[in-house]
Amino acid sequence: MPIENRNPGWMMPQGPVWSLERVLSSAICVLWLTIGGVAAGLEGVLRLGMFLVVPMACIWFSESLGEAVGFMSSGVYVSRSSPEWAVRLLGWVVLLMPAWGTLLSLLW
Repeated sequence: MPIENRNPGWMMPQGPVWSLERVLSSAICVLWLTIGGVAAGLEGVLRLGMFLVVPMACIWFSESLGEAVGFMSSGVYVSRSSPEWAVRLLGWVVLLMPAWGTLLSLLW
């Protein structure tokens, strides 16, 4: 079968690829990486990049991550799925945590 006739529909996202949440989280992620690059160079970008992987995944793929059940890599058994909104909310909390820390340090 020629490549152009294949339809990998199961591999394509079902909803809009660039929702408002994805645009905002990507913009915040780029902002954090820029601040890390200015403040600490390449090491800062790499450290922040490793930190940002989990909250970005929780925001972008909350449905898939929420459905995960069974044994996790830490050996903990998850017996039921998590609500999509809870996974997404946790992602936003962790993504915005550096801003809250900075704000609190400026206020004290």
